[in-house]
Amino acid sequence: MKNPLTCNASERATNTVKGLEADNTDGLSQGVTNLARSMMLNNHYTALSTVIFNVGGKKFEISRKLLSQNPNTMLSRSAEARCQIDPNAEIFIENNGERFQFCLDYLRSGRVSIPCTVSKEDLLNDLAFYGIENIDKSAIIHDEYEDDRLRRLHVELIEHWRRSHIERIEKELERVNEEKQDNRLRDGILFGTLSVICFA
Repeated sequence: MKNPLTCNASERATNTVKGLEADNTDGLSQGVTNLARSMMLNNHYTALSTVIFNVGGKKFEISRKLLSQNPNTMLSRSAEARCQIDPNAEIFIENNGERFQFCLDYLRSGRVSIPCTVSKEDLLNDLAFYGIENIDKSAIIHDEYEDDRLRRLHVELIEHWRRSHIERIEKELERVNEEKQDNRLRDGILFGTLSVICFA
């Protein structure tokens, strides 16, 4: 058996439980045994440095330190020992996984920059859903560089569509003109043939 002075907290709690179970003679020791079990479980959870959240099918590994800094959030509470039976299991949350990364950024730094494809209102709703309090709306800004890039892309797409559309129109006009020329040629030949027949 390891020296109690050198074993970790989880091992010490396990040894305590075993010792109390061997000497469990009254209700008091039963209560202490249950307390020791709870301590052992909490120590086991504390020893794990990260938690895996599965949000709408996308997986995120989050440090318990970040969660402990935000104890009142739904994320922190769902990762507690009393809620998470298996500390190694993923915690599934039925919500938008694409926006969750921005919620984490806000949780880490108190501010977040989002692309124009993400609605600020939707993100605010997500932050409230996760129990994040005292949200500073002014700290949620749209990424200007990303907005400019998307605007340029939009302009390029419109220009490409315009050019290709004009090219199609020009080709169609050429085809119509060629058909008109062919029709005029046929009409001329027919008229000439009828004239010869009529004046012969």
